[in-house]
Amino acid sequence: DIPEKRYGKIANPTVHIALNQLRRVVNKLVKRFGTPEEIVVEVTRDLKLNEERKKELLKQQKENLERNKRHNRELEEYGQEQNSENRLRLQLWEELSPNVIDRRCTYTGKQISLSQLFSEEIEVEHIIPFSISLDDSKANKTLVFREANRYKGNRTPYQAFSRSPNAG
Repeated sequence: DIPEKRYGKIANPTVHIALNQLRRVVNKLVKRFGTPEEIVVEVTRDLKLNEERKKELLKQQKENLERNKRHNRELEEYGQEQNSENRLRLQLWEELSPNVIDRRCTYTGKQISLSQLFSEEIEVEHIIPFSISLDDSKANKTLVFREANRYKGNRTPYQAFSRSPNAG
């Protein structure tokens, strides 16, 4: 059969090229390592963004850059290393509440002070365990006291705290 009949016709030239490149990569991997048990391909649905969405993305990127610059200045002021972990801690801390006094551990309700933020007693925690969700995004992270995180373990917050609201 002709290739179009054998593999199907791809009308979008960008997708056609991408699939051919993927096929070549997979064939080389099979040649080198043997046939895999499974191949998972993730693709984006928005290969073409409209102008409004492009503007939104550029605006968001600019805001993220400005926030990171601000966080770097704050980290320098606090005597902390300027790295992604510390910027994440600052961002998650700010997201707990606009009011510094109300920034509290998600699980215990105890206040997280700036002096505690970069200490070992505060941890960045996956709300839904990574082993369950495979979600390492910021949306699945929060700041908690180490003891509460140890109590929660590899469970969801509901599994860990639904029966004992004062646990941890």
